[in-house]
Amino acid sequence: ERMMTKIATIVLLLLSATTAWAYPQPTLRDLSAGLNLFMGAAAGYPHLTNASDPTYSEVLAGEYGMLTPENAMKWSETEPTRGEFTFKEADAIVAFAAQHDMQVRAHNMVWHRQLPDWLCSKWVDAGQRCVETPLTAEDLQSAMEAHIKALGSRYDSSPIYCWDVVNEAVSDSPTEKQPLWEDLWTKNLGPEWVDLAFLKAKEVVPTSTGVQLFYNDYGIHQPGAKTDAMVALLTRLLKAGVPVDGIGMQMHVSVGYPARLWRKAKNQEDRELILAERRAAGLTHKHVPYLGASSISETFARYAKLGLELHVTEMDVRIYNGHGNHSERLQEQAHVYGEALMACLNVTQSPGCRAFVSWGFTDRYTWVQPPYFPPDAPLPFDVDYAPKPAFFTLQDELKLKTQNQQQDQEL
Repeated sequence: ERMMTKIATIVLLLLSATTAWAYPQPTLRDLSAGLNLFMGAAAGYPHLTNASDPTYSEVLAGEYGMLTPENAMKWSETEPTRGEFTFKEADAIVAFAAQHDMQVRAHNMVWHRQLPDWLCSKWVDAGQRCVETPLTAEDLQSAMEAHIKALGSRYDSSPIYCWDVVNEAVSDSPTEKQPLWEDLWTKNLGPEWVDLAFLKAKEVVPTSTGVQLFYNDYGIHQPGAKTDAMVALLTRLLKAGVPVDGIGMQMHVSVGYPARLWRKAKNQEDRELILAERRAAGLTHKHVPYLGASSISETFARYAKLGLELHVTEMDVRIYNGHGNHSERLQEQAHVYGEALMACLNVTQSPGCRAFVSWGFTDRYTWVQPPYFPPDAPLPFDVDYAPKPAFFTLQDELKLKTQNQQQDQEL
């Protein structure tokens, strides 16, 4: 009986040893600590609270010093009924961050997606953008300000690092006359709704203790009409005294191209036709083609010159339509991650680029998946939490920057 007990104990020890997460040393968190940079990832409440998958929270807390609530702070989650707020999921994520000494990029206050029915009465682009509301313009502004107040005053500065006050307001096809989406906000409140949102956030967010106010968007990390419109908008806001502290560049990119029309396909034949058409035309949406290090460095410098803090906020790198075999695509993906991090680290104008956040960290839980997208593997860890080439490239870039920094200090 004693022998059986010993054997059982040994088996349990072996099982715990083989199933416990072993951090690839040094961690991204450790490597970035001395570089005035937070390595971060979006965190999903269902995954954090999934008792059958404890590795998720172990990797998140072990590798990263910052997190972004993936959905828990969005309008549909926090105010499903007007004036009745629920913060169960958001509070749990903030508590997790505080427990593990992580910073929080609170996301987001005002957007034209993921809105409750009481706020939106008409959607376009397959439910991607709300364009009408049952509220009057005056009532809509009141609802927006009340929502900002509820979110912004919910938490003290620690562990909140910043708020994404406005999310994705600039159109994919901006004009000088109308740079913003024709959504419920612009149609009812005019383009000045962005100003109103930031001014209200300044009133209620504890910015005196260091919490910063950010604008966040996709497709603004490299040269193009949308980036030009973004710079123009930020310039106007800052000139008017609107309290914008930073710019968040999502960086949903692709080594090939996205398949936004995937959700419209009725069968596999339709999907293949869509993919062929997109491939031939090179058309893109959120996952824009990656144009290279010089392009993003040039754009980062434009924002830095405005005196804003820069964050990469939602990075993922699709490889579905990349070149070569799977292994070659992973190497290409790693190259893109590495160049983006390098561009962030090389921003010299203060306050610099202070956060590099991916939209998730494991391919097990990624928004880039069927039925909305073709299967993909856009994140630094695979479905079994094994680090991919992208992870090791991020490690290498952080190590190199640390070495260069130490050498500069010795001179």
